[in-house]
Amino acid sequence: MASSVFDEPGFSTAVTLDEHELAIFTAAIERQWLDRIRVVHPEVVDTAASVGLASYHQLADVVDHQALWGSKAHRVLPDVDVDRLLGLPFVDRLRDELGPFRVAEPVYGEVIERGRRDIYWRIVRPNVPSDVGGLHADRWFHEVHARTNPDWSLDTRTAKVWIPIVCEPGRNGLGVVPMSHRRSWAWADDGHHTWLEDPVDPEDVLLLPTEPGTLVIFNERLLHVGVPNRATTTRISAELTLLFDQPAS
Repeated sequence: MASSVFDEPGFSTAVTLDEHELAIFTAAIERQWLDRIRVVHPEVVDTAASVGLASYHQLADVVDHQALWGSKAHRVLPDVDVDRLLGLPFVDRLRDELGPFRVAEPVYGEVIERGRRDIYWRIVRPNVPSDVGGLHADRWFHEVHARTNPDWSLDTRTAKVWIPIVCEPGRNGLGVVPMSHRRSWAWADDGHHTWLEDPVDPEDVLLLPTEPGTLVIFNERLLHVGVPNRATTTRISAELTLLFDQPAS
């Protein structure tokens, strides 16, 4: 798997959560999701609980989506859940395939939460294009923040793990440009966000047919994008970044 991530094609789907692991991920996200709704919209918490995470979009007329989820800080899982998740067997399977790694700390602009490990999640409603961004590579973000966070220096090799929790294969998920990590791309930033300036043929973007629980492990330089959700459910995915103190073989 390491050769797939760091050489060709720049990503791998060789590791999958089992049913028990997926259930633990889902429960952790659901707790935080409902706790946040309880804070911002206590009047609809019972409705949210009955509707469920996959049907969150049905609450569109009664909740303020940006107030709920606009800040990543509200989608970084609590330490107690992170500790449990990182104790699951899938982490050993990743280490067996990739070698020793650390999990990156949460970063919000110039703020770094030292001592924490960053597992966060994203929520993408059906037919809401603004819930996803554009093609990018994580390395660009790392370079922007390398001055304040040594974990993102050019000497540190990283890989992203993207995990679909609620997903309909072929109708939503993660798009990648295979082999794109092998070339340099023109990109720009505003100090907080990065974006691609080179043109990319949409036909070159491969929508990975991932079932819930299929880990996508990809190179920090690989172009990727969350695709607009054409499914009937709200798409939920989790992410973490792996830091390798030594280059992976």
